[in-house]
Amino acid sequence: MHAASDVRYNLGAACSGYFVSDVGVDDEVDGQGSVVFQVFLDGVKAYDSGVVSGIDPRKSVNVSVAGKNELQLVVTDGGDGKSYDHADWANAQVTNCK
Repeated sequence: MHAASDVRYNLGAACSGYFVSDVGVDDEVDGQGSVVFQVFLDGVKAYDSGVVSGIDPRKSVNVSVAGKNELQLVVTDGGDGKSYDHADWANAQVTNCK
């Protein structure tokens, strides 16, 4: 996704596992760009990557979603505008859902 972005998923309290993903700025921008990845569960921030630049290695996200109704994935521009802000949620998945 491109910063700024906000995607929401209805979990319906049907999951007992985790939201897992590797996050980072896409290689296609050749070391440019900077973003912040955030995960909200039922409107409460559960994860914040801090500023991730195009030269940083990927980070892993592992957040419990047990009993939660809504998963919200947010990408901000890292505070320096949206140029080259191509954010990847690689291998994103929610585990143990009914």
